[in-house]
Amino acid sequence: MKYGLRKLERADLPLILKWRNRADIRKYMIDDHIISREKHAAWFDGRTERGDDLWLFCMDGRPWGATCFTDFDKTARSCAWGFYIGAPDAAKGAGSVLGCLSMEYIFNERDIVRIKSQVLAPNAASAALHKNLLFVETGRALGKIKRPDGIHDLIFFELAKGDWEKGKAAVWQAALERLGRGARDGL
Repeated sequence: MKYGLRKLERADLPLILKWRNRADIRKYMIDDHIISREKHAAWFDGRTERGDDLWLFCMDGRPWGATCFTDFDKTARSCAWGFYIGAPDAAKGAGSVLGCLSMEYIFNERDIVRIKSQVLAPNAASAALHKNLLFVETGRALGKIKRPDGIHDLIFFELAKGDWEKGKAAVWQAALERLGRGARDGL
């Protein structure tokens, strides 16, 4: 399988909006409402103007997910990271490869030494993926997110560039093994 990241373009917005509005993705977003085309376009324009990095994750030429780097702090040399796998038929392990590619990009191509991320507590798969990528849990905001489906905690994670550099070979190996099993199983 060939995989990589490419810059998110305006032409990709309908696909990203379709993914983002899927119920199984929205339930793990901090803001879980349905997004209009207009609001989605405004989000893209705002992120682009701000200098955020928005990427499409592709496998064998097909879009499977998105990864975004935002909230760049030049003094602290840090940023925030978010992602999701949007293709409903994506192989198991695709999220791990997307995560590895994302870490390689941000640490090698940008002057970043620390990445911050947050996960809605019910999203155990995302929390586990963060830990597999060597992120460390740095705290929790208890009862932070109030939505119609309940009150949820927010988990905060960070990853230092040095920790990624020390452990990335093993992380990549595990990610590619998971992806290989998922692709073989037809998942």
